[in-house]
Parts: sequence; C-alpha cells; structure tokens
Amino acid sequence: MATIVNTIRWASNTDELKRNLKEGLNQIEATRAGAERMVKSLSGDKLTQAAHNFAAAVQQLGGAEKLTNAERERGNALLTKAIEKYQA
Repeated sequence: MATIVNTIRWASNTDELKRNLKEGLNQIEATRAGAERMVKSLSGDKLTQAAHNFAAAVQQLGGAEKLTNAERERGNALLTKAIEKYQA
C-alpha cells in the first residue's frame, strides 16, 4: 500500500509564498497569518460572543416574551448553533 506524505511549508509573507509556489513541489503552502485567520474562524469565538450579546440584550429588554416571533426564532437559531459549536 502506498503512503501519502504531505509537507506543509509556512511562508512569512506573500513574496515568500509566491517563491515557494513557483517551485512546483507537491506540498501544501500557507502563510501563518492565513492559517491563524482560518483557526480563528473555525474556533467559534465570534459565534459564542454573538450568543452572549443576544442573551444580554434579551435580559435588558426584560425577557424573551418581549421579542417578536421572528426575533425569538433568530435568537434560538443563534443559540443552538453556538451550543453545537461548543459541544463539538
């Protein structure tokens, strides 16, 4: 059975990334800044913060019964997504 070997090379800037890509080697090329942005987007931090903000806003309004059905549904969807992300 053949073994697949992946090499990841990190570039500090786009010029270095371009130079690495021109070599045409069979590898993965990435910039650290790009990887850090991807990690942050997958972490769920913004989703969690949005859920906290929603809960705080509902509390300031005096409870969920003061929301319209559409607002309640949108908030419940946000909270459900945040919980799923947290559990994952």
